Amino acid sequence: MSIVVVSDTSPIRALAHLAILEELTQIFDQVIVPPAVNQELLTPAAIRFAPIDISDYPFIEVREPQSRQKVEELCQTLDSGEAEAIALALELHTAAILIDEKAGRSIANELKVPVVGTLAILIRLKERNRIATLGPLLEQLQTKLGFFISDTLRKEILRRAGE
Repeated sequence: MSIVVVSDTSPIRALAHLAILEELTQIFDQVIVPPAVNQELLTPAAIRFAPIDISDYPFIEVREPQSRQKVEELCQTLDSGEAEAIALALELHTAAILIDEKAGRSIANELKVPVVGTLAILIRLKERNRIATLGPLLEQLQTKLGFFISDTLRKEILRRAGE
């Protein structure tokens, strides 16, 4: 059985920054992103982010959500990337949505879309011996990307990873 997920911008950006984006294939068979996420990756708003061309990754596909009404409804509280990603995950009944932002995670949970964040992906990769240690990766995410990880969460992630 094929495991397909839809992704928002943040997990792809974080994993690409860590040079482990290809490792998603160790967990999922296919990653689908909506056009708004593709655009956010290609033309990042923050200067500290490098553009990411997902056409370099054959396991990632761009797909348009069919329900513009659902996207517009979700855009009332979310940005277009998150809104399109959640709408697409709902339409495709994917295994999960890869999303980090609190508001997007909350709405996905309300809509019964399983949520997986970057940190959970890192734990899974560590469990599969695809990465050696999480500590330095967490540090890179925080210092280079401004990725928020509370001290409590950081300790819990490292504990779960056996570090």
